[in-house]
Amino acid sequence: LSGVIRVNPWSIQDVANAIQTSVNMSLAKRQASFARRSRYVMAHTLEEWAFGFLKDLKRAAKHNSNLRFVQVGFSSDVRLVGLRSDFAPVNVDKIRPIFEKSASRLILLDYDGTLIGDSKTTSSAPPEQLKQTLRSLCSDHRNLVFIMSGRTRSDLFQWFGDIEDLGIAAEKGCFVRWPAHVLEYIKSLPVSTGTSLERRSIAPQSIPTLGRRSSSWIECDSNANDAKVPGGSQNKRNDRWYSLCDSSETKWKSMAMAVIKAYNERTDGAMIEDKEYGIVWKFEGADPDYGQMQARELQKYLQEVIEEGVIDVVVYNDNRILEILPKGVNKGLATSLLIQTLRGHMKDPLFLMAVGDDISDEKMFSALQNSPVLGQNGPKGEEDSRHVVVTCCVGLKPSNAH
Repeated sequence: LSGVIRVNPWSIQDVANAIQTSVNMSLAKRQASFARRSRYVMAHTLEEWAFGFLKDLKRAAKHNSNLRFVQVGFSSDVRLVGLRSDFAPVNVDKIRPIFEKSASRLILLDYDGTLIGDSKTTSSAPPEQLKQTLRSLCSDHRNLVFIMSGRTRSDLFQWFGDIEDLGIAAEKGCFVRWPAHVLEYIKSLPVSTGTSLERRSIAPQSIPTLGRRSSSWIECDSNANDAKVPGGSQNKRNDRWYSLCDSSETKWKSMAMAVIKAYNERTDGAMIEDKEYGIVWKFEGADPDYGQMQARELQKYLQEVIEEGVIDVVVYNDNRILEILPKGVNKGLATSLLIQTLRGHMKDPLFLMAVGDDISDEKMFSALQNSPVLGQNGPKGEEDSRHVVVTCCVGLKPSNAH
């Protein structure tokens, strides 16, 4: 209520100060405060509040009717998590025979929180056991395996560059390195100035091209390959990168960086990670409430000062980061373009799998499940003619994975 004197009832001093303020308040001020309170109370009766509350409950119940709720956590950290009715643990025994029968497999793997635990540092190299597993998967050329990560291509190339048949999608799809065994197919694709999956409503012919273009990715320089690759330079044969963006899509960065630095200066514990096409502001080291408040304020301010339609500014509360990328760039778009580009190389029946752990991976799941490029599944009962899609969320949390 406006016009009231708020107190902490557990503080004797607060209560005493409030009583003194009330007693000493002028008649005109008391009347003005009372008028503001009375209008609100008369317009918002107890019955109206109760009906509004019940209406909200019914709306929530209808929205959650297809969810099942499970208890997560202990003691004061306990909470209910709503999961889709078809959300279930991965059944390896059911998936294995389908995987083995498939002629081609597309496997998309998130990195942080999925292949390795969540890292609070910018450097978190993969263990050798993980790399051996990826090498084993990639050695079967029926498998098209991609690391789908928000990390820079420099980091990912340094860690995985020596696994030549491993695909890498860096900065959530801004860059892609194709598996070595599909490079000839990629090179055979016609040079194009556009695609039906453009992320902005601009004419395809207006999209700039730099060298050979594969779907919406443009062949770009190999600055990332300055990173040292385990095993020496002889393992750097597959060092060709394609970009989903062009140099003109970084013009916003100088203005955005100036704003972010100002917020970073007054947010103790926060830090900035500057990438080739994006910027990440990390506030996990800041005071929880203040950091989140600053992130929301920064998000709103950036959306106001940067030209509309140029960037996406997203706050990930679970990871406690604010991420800025060129408009429309995300794992969902990258997944759609991967399928569109590789569809001519893959043979039926297909097995498609995506594994991730946070909200940014949900778009990857949706793109895989709803891709129009895959076409219709075969008739019911014809197991070998059907495309099988498996999406998996690591951890117990609300997700569209199934």
